[in-house]
Amino acid sequence: NGELAKADSLLITAGDIEREYAALLRHRAINQELHHDIEQSEEFTRKRIEDIASRCYSKHQIHSLRYERDSAAYYLELRAELDPENMEWQVEFAEYLIEYIADYDTALTIYDKAVAKSIEINGEKHTETADILGLMGLCCQYSKEYDKAAECYNRALDINVELFGEEHERTAITYKYLGEYYTGLNDFSKAEEYFNKALYIQQKVLGIKHSDNATLYNSLGSNYNFLG
Repeated sequence: NGELAKADSLLITAGDIEREYAALLRHRAINQELHHDIEQSEEFTRKRIEDIASRCYSKHQIHSLRYERDSAAYYLELRAELDPENMEWQVEFAEYLIEYIADYDTALTIYDKAVAKSIEINGEKHTETADILGLMGLCCQYSKEYDKAAECYNRALDINVELFGEEHERTAITYKYLGEYYTGLNDFSKAEEYFNKALYIQQKVLGIKHSDNATLYNSLGSNYNFLG
């Protein structure tokens, strides 16, 4: 059949199938070997990161016990830089800078990057993103960046309400942050509103006699004194 012969001829001119098939198998085998090597390399790197991070934290603890705060912060910074996707390490470094160094600017930079990285990994509507935003809001308050603090708290509130609903402990915690924020601004009426929202949710979720309610009672009591 002439048509079949023509088709066969065209296939032959396209190349030797058997030779190319064998070459493809060799190429695939090489790729699999490389992939195995890459996986081994990544596992080695991961273990090295964990080992160095552990030693950095030990050095941090030693310097902390000696009250050598700059050195203690340095080793937390090294650990944080080892893995920018480890939010726990980023947050711990930022919190140390706030509590012991009073370096709010650097802490805010860390939180900014941590929020961006959390959104990149988890998305905007994620508990980790909300948690970092809440901590960032506190840092903004310490550095008197009140507008940015309010923005952080409200973003965290939106996330928690969307994920868990209005009557959830996480939502109550964010309302408490907002109450403390407005107390810091001497807007005691607004603070009272948010403390009451937090208290209502906590009483409903945790029970009226839960110990966590005591903090809110104290906050409300202080507020009433200012309101007269």
